[in-house]
Amino acid sequence: MPSSSRPCKKHAELVIFDQILNFTDLSPSPIGRVTLISSIENGLGVLPRKPFRIYPSYALVLITRGKGSYRDESGLELSVETGDAILVFPGLAHMYGPKTGTRWDELYAIFDGPAFDSWRAMGVLNSAAPVIRAPVHVNIAERLRQIANGSADLPTRRALQACSLLTLLCEISPSSPAQAPASPKAWVTRVCSLLAETGPDAPSLEDIAERTGVSIATFRRRFLTEVGTSPALWRARRRMEAACHLMQYAQLTFAQMAEQLGYADEYHFSKRFKQLIGVSPSQFRRQIRDEGQLQSESSSV
Repeated sequence: MPSSSRPCKKHAELVIFDQILNFTDLSPSPIGRVTLISSIENGLGVLPRKPFRIYPSYALVLITRGKGSYRDESGLELSVETGDAILVFPGLAHMYGPKTGTRWDELYAIFDGPAFDSWRAMGVLNSAAPVIRAPVHVNIAERLRQIANGSADLPTRRALQACSLLTLLCEISPSSPAQAPASPKAWVTRVCSLLAETGPDAPSLEDIAERTGVSIATFRRRFLTEVGTSPALWRARRRMEAACHLMQYAQLTFAQMAEQLGYADEYHFSKRFKQLIGVSPSQFRRQIRDEGQLQSESSSV
């Protein structure tokens, strides 16, 4: 990820801003915003190495080729390899880059907003664990490209992208500075597929545990160890991501949405939505309607 003070340029070896997504309207959404998704080939990381850089936003930097290190003002020094992701925090002086005499490739996203700040305060985004070794079932590069493909210069659609990025961060961020061990891909993939089911017939955690041949206690413990979050929280965050899309594209009441997503009633759905997204469903939908009215007025001028 280039320094905020360094101009974007290209030359024979270094390729900066093979741009995937870049918003021209950077007004905030109630949740947050993804302001840039881009890549660098044959890069040198943060330059200069000293003094450490202070970045104004969050960033997720995926190393797609090469190896090097990360350091910050707390004295933390960590190795970085291909497939690792670096989480950059606003206001935290840091540097990262490939080994001396080498270069590496990056794919990165820059983002900010209230939901990300809340997760930092809660420790979900942990500055003591900035180098993330993602679980084997999560393809960070593909997920970032999916987020970029939904680009639009509308606050609500940016909020949907922020929801998707929050879900990704939930899946890859460890619950503590200690990294979770690698998981058997087939088991995790199957369980996540079952957890992603919605509606009245969606399997309960007990049903999923039974289908995978373990007790509910063992299921919860194994999922937490291998994915980095509890199965209930993983499911809730996926459902909230789906709820954001439903509010954008479907004409459903909150009661209908609650039933479709597997919640007992509208109250429990609304409470969970505000806990995880940071605003109530009514606030989120109101902004969608306000934007629709503005678009209609603009097109009639």
